[in-house]
Amino acid sequence: MFSRHGVMIIIVLAIVTAVAVGLRMSTPTDNMWRSGGKHWVNNMQTYQKQIEQDPKKAAGPMNGLANAYLDQGKFDLAIETYTKSIELDPQFPSPYNGRALAYQNKGDHGKARADLQKALELNPNYAFAYVNLGRNYMGLGQYEESIKAYTKAIELNPAYPDSYFNRAVCYEILGDHEQAIQNYTKVIEIAPNETNTIKAYETRSAINKYLGNDKEAVADLDRANLLKLRRKIVR
Repeated sequence: MFSRHGVMIIIVLAIVTAVAVGLRMSTPTDNMWRSGGKHWVNNMQTYQKQIEQDPKKAAGPMNGLANAYLDQGKFDLAIETYTKSIELDPQFPSPYNGRALAYQNKGDHGKARADLQKALELNPNYAFAYVNLGRNYMGLGQYEESIKAYTKAIELNPAYPDSYFNRAVCYEILGDHEQAIQNYTKVIEIAPNETNTIKAYETRSAINKYLGNDKEAVADLDRANLLKLRRKIVR
């Protein structure tokens, strides 16, 4: 099993993963599509055709095109395209949320925060904007505020596992092991076969080891390894 030093390394790695990688990957946009190859290209072509057909009423397609650029990691182009969508319809909350993600990925937390606040002003029930606000606070080390944002996101959309995962990391950073375990457990319940679930098992195992719950720690590590094997076989 783990030494105490090894336990802390695993916990720290989980924190780094959620704060750094989590800010770039699995970031929720409104259409939530992640498709590759020709189908993905066709989506972009569809948006571009819709924009050409009616440029003055193209806020939606412009937002969709910006989402595609964001998914490709073309953050400057995404920001430019989200801005065009906002110019066409300043009351449309989605491009503010998307542009915030692009700013966040570029390390501009201030502009990201401003866009998220605007998105939430336009739509106070915008769950994904609260998720991204939680990420924004995480990136600045404001973990208590981050927990509040994730909690609101969970109230609005209790089926999104990343909210629980990142809230668990915040609790762990703050030293609240029990709350961290509860939130990792929720990730496992909601998304039993996702990548974050492996991380949830591994980190929950490390926390249990740290707390002296060796039996639970071993069981979680076994579950994580089994899930890794299953995913490898499927691929």
